[in-house]
Amino acid sequence: MTVAKRKHNIALVAIILGVTVWGVGFVFTNICLDAGATASFVNMVRFVTATIIIGAVFHKRIKLTKSLVLIGLLGGSMLFSAFMLQLSALYYTTPANNGFFTASYLLFVPFIMWAVVKKPPTWITLVGMITAIVGLFILSFGNNLTGIVSTKPNSWIGDLMTVGSGLFFALQMILSDRILVNKKADAMALTFVQIMFAAALFVVYFLIFELRQMNFATTDWGKMILPLLFVAVLGTAYAYPAQINAQKYLTPSETSLIMSTESVIGAILSVIVGYDAFSWALVVGGILVTAAIILVEVVPNLLEYKRKNNRRQWEEPPIDMFPQGEYKDVLPNEDEQTEDADEDIAK
Repeated sequence: MTVAKRKHNIALVAIILGVTVWGVGFVFTNICLDAGATASFVNMVRFVTATIIIGAVFHKRIKLTKSLVLIGLLGGSMLFSAFMLQLSALYYTTPANNGFFTASYLLFVPFIMWAVVKKPPTWITLVGMITAIVGLFILSFGNNLTGIVSTKPNSWIGDLMTVGSGLFFALQMILSDRILVNKKADAMALTFVQIMFAAALFVVYFLIFELRQMNFATTDWGKMILPLLFVAVLGTAYAYPAQINAQKYLTPSETSLIMSTESVIGAILSVIVGYDAFSWALVVGGILVTAAIILVEVVPNLLEYKRKNNRRQWEEPPIDMFPQGEYKDVLPNEDEQTEDADEDIAK
């Protein structure tokens, strides 16, 4: 096995593990809320822990500059808004819906990029967007329309909050992408400053708005501690750096396809533990949202990869495309090259 292949396989395992952790995280954060924690407390512990671990492990790569700090403040504010909305939405909706509606951030990206770089979405993207809207509508209202009692009757409120969360995730992703594409910051340093500022905002928010709301005496710490450590250490300190490093060795289509399974993993686990009821709306809506993500993210990347491959083969035909002895007109032999050089000198 070549070194490149081995790095590719390691990256594949790393990002699959990271996405699995994120999928499980939808249920584990819900467990933390059930145990008595507030949304900002969970996020505060999560991001403060991640800041400490990432800072300790990658401190040699983190060089703080004025521009990096400003970018980190903006990106961290987006992460704060995204996670605050996402976790607060769990008071109203189920982990499965929370996962699928969070995945809507992948659908926002092409349209925000249209506004940023003036590149209009393709017809495949538009079809994917319509598919997603239908799927999300079924997830939110499907059971109610057929008379099935939902575990959270006003889940549409939480679903709407999660869509807002997805918008902030999309904005943060595009900001990071533009910074990294223009090579204005190291990927790990950028990740660290964004997580650090998000952690600071969660600390301030918790102390001002939620400290008095959380009853530490009645909180079920035994129930909460393992899920909280899971989302803090694996879901943040591990998963974000793993994704960034893995993307160096994976194609965009591989990354997008793997990340599209995050919400599916969360939905399956949510049904298993009883937070979500297994219903036609969950199955059909989930399939449509997943299909939409594949249409928007995976298919265009596959087509682009195929187009570049075809162009490369056309522009740079390999030498073995020509039968032996039949390509002397394409590549002159050494004597002919010498004769041409002598003629040029004589001229």
